[in-house]
Amino acid sequence: MKPIIFTVLLFFPLLALSESPLKLGEDKAFWPHYGIALDISSFGVSTRDDERTFDWSLSVENKDQEQAEFELTFANDNAESTDAFDGSKVKTMDIELNIDYETNRTWGNWGYDSHLFYEREKENDLYIVKHNIEVSPIGIKYDFFETPSFKELSLSYLPTYSYYASEDRDVDDLGKVTIDTFSQKSFMHLIHLKYEDRWFKNLNTRLDLEWRSMHTISKSVGFLDRKNVFKSNFEISYAISDQLSFGYLTSLEKSKQRQSFQQLPETVEEHSLFLSWRIN
Repeated sequence: MKPIIFTVLLFFPLLALSESPLKLGEDKAFWPHYGIALDISSFGVSTRDDERTFDWSLSVENKDQEQAEFELTFANDNAESTDAFDGSKVKTMDIELNIDYETNRTWGNWGYDSHLFYEREKENDLYIVKHNIEVSPIGIKYDFFETPSFKELSLSYLPTYSYYASEDRDVDDLGKVTIDTFSQKSFMHLIHLKYEDRWFKNLNTRLDLEWRSMHTISKSVGFLDRKNVFKSNFEISYAISDQLSFGYLTSLEKSKQRQSFQQLPETVEEHSLFLSWRIN
């Protein structure tokens, strides 16, 4: 519980920025109104042990994004896979909370960027991810250019604090089962490249690339054990109407942290089809 409270308290000052001088003018309300979207992925395939998934997410974002962009997303992923050792079925449930706030061209092409991420993943009765927290309260963003069809090409740098905890089951010689918790605090350099384009009137593409250089924080010697994490998400969607669209999403993650904590392959790929309904 303490990591969650710490995360909220550390990130809370960002929520007050809607009333700050960053609104760039008093003639226009900073948050005019919000849009709500529900995404459902009824089918997904992962390279992780023949995994089959059913995912849904709910997101809220401001509609007027000329000066700033705010997005809050809650996602719930449910999966069933086959254990590679004994062939038994493994059920997992993963929840994620993601909050992003950024300004556009506050100082020339430069703007402000911030990020909050929380994850918790349960496999049968074990939390393989007990807490996964990333807090980036102060970052910078550079917007390269923008046209009516070319929506975004930007590069961000965000110094990030990370806390990761995982459970592991241990069985002794007498058959007694104990649950051990392992945790790690890290400082990361996060570099984020975003690209979004509308090739035709109803066809939209989006690419997110993230690279993290992670340094474990030790009380005795400071920073140790550097690890690199790479993530990519590519999405293509077609708008049936103003409210309804469908698309394809492919994701790739290469992480030695996941490999060491969860004994998973270093590289995991996921492919899914989704349906998105913009409620308002």
